Amino acid sequence: RIVERLIYAAPWLVIISYLLFTEINLHTQGSEKPNAYFVSAIAALIVLIAQGMRHSAERQSRGLLPRRVSHSRIKAVINSWRGLSAQVAGLDLPDDPIVALSGVNFEIERGMVGILGPNGAGKTTLLRQLAGILNPTRGTIRYGGVQLKRIQRYLANWVGYLPQDTGLPAGMSAVDYLNWYAALYGIPAGERKQRVKDLLGEVDLTGKKDEKISELSGGMQQRVAIARTLLRMPPVIIVDEPTVGLDPRERIRLRNLLSKLARDRIVLISTHVVEDVAAACERVIVIAKGELVFDGGTEELAHRATAKVWEVRTQQGIKPIIPTKSIRTHETPSADGKTVHRILTSDYLDDAEPVNATLEDGYIWLISHTDTKT
Repeated sequence: RIVERLIYAAPWLVIISYLLFTEINLHTQGSEKPNAYFVSAIAALIVLIAQGMRHSAERQSRGLLPRRVSHSRIKAVINSWRGLSAQVAGLDLPDDPIVALSGVNFEIERGMVGILGPNGAGKTTLLRQLAGILNPTRGTIRYGGVQLKRIQRYLANWVGYLPQDTGLPAGMSAVDYLNWYAALYGIPAGERKQRVKDLLGEVDLTGKKDEKISELSGGMQQRVAIARTLLRMPPVIIVDEPTVGLDPRERIRLRNLLSKLARDRIVLISTHVVEDVAAACERVIVIAKGELVFDGGTEELAHRATAKVWEVRTQQGIKPIIPTKSIRTHETPSADGKTVHRILTSDYLDDAEPVNATLEDGYIWLISHTDTKT
């Protein structure tokens, strides 16, 4: 760090020394150099630009600064500056871009579609791109046949996006918050009150509408966020990990609500809870290592593990001997004191009982046998 600071300080020391030398000559020899200050100002500007570009390039290389921004009035200037900085001042820096998504291609017409994938698979990146928050570096997103970039300015009228962090204000009541957001959305005052009332009823929060959001349960807060997403009555709803941290009862209530909303619109839900997809979705998309590895019905995905699911019973504390590439997914204690092990393998297991495959079995089998490029 000391050497780096000295390198940054060196040109400024040269400029200051030049100015001091000029001043000394002026007072001792009486020689006037009117261009000295102009030259120093130009040199300082060049150094400032060069160091600013280097700083930007270093932060981009470390992943602390995105290469592009999508929401800014001067985004063209910012993107040009960052691109030029990386090309001119970052030639010696490591350039190993991470491909978050590659070759993801699907169409949705109506209904509720679940997106599954391990942590870091690219689910949130995909949803943020569909919501117009991130711009894809390649490829095209279309809504109704129209490229997203052509309608990005008005996308919020048709697409409702609910991120993992709902960002609800703790000190406001649900009804006040929704009325405030409705005003921000430009909903006419004559329609606003009735729209909020209807939405509170739809998410089953009429009796809690005057309570502060901080006093509501996690599931109720999620329902407030969903009501906010529905204020403009968008035909497309995108929800990222909506059931994280909720108790089983609230999870069921929330996914039932999303299923109800999907009757006349598109609902895209990203989750790592396979049970939520199995209960609420007829179609599932699986992303692994940034690539789409499955797109089809839930029964079709479960079928991937057919004849590969076994249960082995052992004494407590004893692990069964299984083939090398097998996957032990569950260990459940039984009433007789033994342990039931659920095993996924394509090999035949002696002393094991074959069982029907579930969506979770198919998903685990698919992910464990997916060999995609990163």
